[in-house]
Amino acid sequence: MLNWFDMISRFYANGSWTLSMVAEAVEFKKLNTDEFEQITGQQYDADEDNAE
Repeated sequence: MLNWFDMISRFYANGSWTLSMVAEAVEFKKLNTDEFEQITGQQYDADEDNAE
């Protein structure tokens, strides 16, 4: 079974994924907002585009 949190955490940490891409994962329900905050260190705001 695919673990989205681990995969996205790794991709974000090594620079393969941007902040916007992680935010899209929340929109597509692959992560929740708490996981977004754990990965990025930033608070998720659905009203913003979370762009860099």
